[in-house]
Amino acid sequence: VQSGSWQKHDGEPGFSFELPAAWTVNMEQDGRYTRTYARSHLPNLFLMAEKGERSQVATRSTVDWQGMESDLRQRYGSRYRKIRMGSGMIGGQSASLWEFTLQPKAGPKLRKLYLGVVHPWQSYVVVCVAPDSEYSQWKPVFSRMRGSFRFRG
Repeated sequence: VQSGSWQKHDGEPGFSFELPAAWTVNMEQDGRYTRTYARSHLPNLFLMAEKGERSQVATRSTVDWQGMESDLRQRYGSRYRKIRMGSGMIGGQSASLWEFTLQPKAGPKLRKLYLGVVHPWQSYVVVCVAPDSEYSQWKPVFSRMRGSFRFRG
């Protein structure tokens, strides 16, 4: 996949990114949030990019993951494990980074990498998901996809 053909997704909502040509793209609207999913044909392997519309203007900043982490700790207990929290990049801008594993009651243990940034009227979150046992082989693909992320407008 890394060296195979890639395509650019340049649809709404306000960003573009590259993805492997064999992956499919679909969008979902959930109130103030528009989510774009780039999915492999393999189960539990995808990238999700979310744009959230803010009701109040905010100064540009990164996303605070503490509340979400607290929720996951309560819901999953020992089946949640934080790998790291720190900083990363989205579209050439500083973003907050959160990487963790969680084990649903059914299905494989998943590794997730979240990156988030807040613009004055929007928030953007990029999430990479793969089975934990396969994450290292897909990391270069996710890195390329995240590296190609660009804001529009």
